[in-house]
Amino acid sequence: MYKPILNQKPQYNSLTNSIAAADFNEDGFLDMVVTNYGSHNIGILLGKGDGTFQNQITYSTGIFSHPYFVLVNGFNGDMHKDIVVANYGSNSLELFFGIGNGFFTSQVPFAMDNCRPVLIAVGDFNNDSLLDIAAANYDTNNIGIFLGYGNGSFQNQTVYTTELGSRSHSIAVGDFNRNSRLDLAVVNSGKDSMAIFYGNGHGTFANQKRFQLKNNFEIRVLLRHYWKKGLSARAAAAEICEVEGEGTIGKTAAIKWFKRFEDGDLDFEDKPRSGRPSILDEEDLRAALEDEPSSNTRDSADKFGVAQRTVLNYLHKFDFVYKKSRQDPYELTEAQAIRRVE
Repeated sequence: MYKPILNQKPQYNSLTNSIAAADFNEDGFLDMVVTNYGSHNIGILLGKGDGTFQNQITYSTGIFSHPYFVLVNGFNGDMHKDIVVANYGSNSLELFFGIGNGFFTSQVPFAMDNCRPVLIAVGDFNNDSLLDIAAANYDTNNIGIFLGYGNGSFQNQTVYTTELGSRSHSIAVGDFNRNSRLDLAVVNSGKDSMAIFYGNGHGTFANQKRFQLKNNFEIRVLLRHYWKKGLSARAAAAEICEVEGEGTIGKTAAIKWFKRFEDGDLDFEDKPRSGRPSILDEEDLRAALEDEPSSNTRDSADKFGVAQRTVLNYLHKFDFVYKKSRQDPYELTEAQAIRRVE
């Protein structure tokens, strides 16, 4: 068993920066594990069940390892809680296997080729009922996948790029497209963006789908740039989403800002609002009316998230006939009118 240092209080320069909780000694009380970035170790604090803890027990993660993030789960099938640590300084992941009494066996490191891992997440990526590990690699602008064998060992890292200069900084696991396969969401601090890697269900992932996280001011500056160039609002929104990532700005929002620019309002600040928006996309409304010519104004208003008066204004603009709280792109026949009244 790996020899810990007992009853050591946290050091002033330990630079503790990550924490996780679990019952390591199986006494029914929650314990804690922390990463001590400055002193190159992890600390175990066993809980007493009354909100207090024993002095920490430390386990070295290696000289200049700089442990950055810690996560708890079971990796070797013995039903005891294990610990996995991302070591930023030594470019490695490290496993500490719990033995059920609050102590841990010798650590098992996994080298990562100068990746600088900063955060890790776990899930069953290849549907073999065994836990796998995903890591966000800050320096190499990618994520690393370690497929587990269920006995505490893992396959070599498979990497997926997050593009040059992205500085992958955080990672999360979830089924984001609801196909019963785990996907990965990554935050790229160097690009002000996030990306989704959609899982294929057998341990591999599709190339990233990027979503820009630029602030509103930057997006509005881009909108005014395209407005000055003479692009339509729809074209500007499409151009921005193609460059900055899907979902950066919607067509309706672009139309609203173009109208403000056209009215001479070049301020980028939001205006006080009350009620629903009074602008929508004309082409989308026309398409919706063609698909459902008998839908009422309330249906259309709810569909586009606008006021009913807004829908009515566009109907008048389209020269659509408005009868019995309905909008119709044609006149009703006498028989239709009778049935409508009935």
